[in-house]
Amino acid sequence: MSSRWINLPDNYLDDELLFGIVYIIKNNHPDSIKKYYIGQKQAKKKIRRPPLKGKKAKRICYVDNNLEEYWGSSSELHDDMEKYGEQYFTKEVLHCCCCKWELNYMETMEQFKYNVLLDETCYNGIINVRIGNVPKAVQTKYDKDYTSIRF
Repeated sequence: MSSRWINLPDNYLDDELLFGIVYIIKNNHPDSIKKYYIGQKQAKKKIRRPPLKGKKAKRICYVDNNLEEYWGSSSELHDDMEKYGEQYFTKEVLHCCCCKWELNYMETMEQFKYNVLLDETCYNGIINVRIGNVPKAVQTKYDKDYTSIRF
């Protein structure tokens, strides 16, 4: 089965390093304003199962988060999809991320890069993120890229 996503790894569910994706959805209908939406989606969701017989700790499992069927959280985007048809919209992966921190950071970075709050051709109506310092487990990945930035 081929994916509806552009740039989504074929084996994303088997990839232990893939936590989620940052994506862009574009409206390509010829008679409409060419609008877009930037968001994020976790590839797998965490579920808690009851403990095994004789055990006390709940089991944590990761299952498919229905990424293939996902179309963002913008109601305006969903209205346009209903109006024009799903076939006029494309979904493209901008970043594959390894953890929640990276997912939040990359989504926010792309939203500011595209000026989503100032661009009338964007479905995003808000940037909502709470993010802290880089976790130690991911810091070496970013040390090389951002060490030259000084204010």
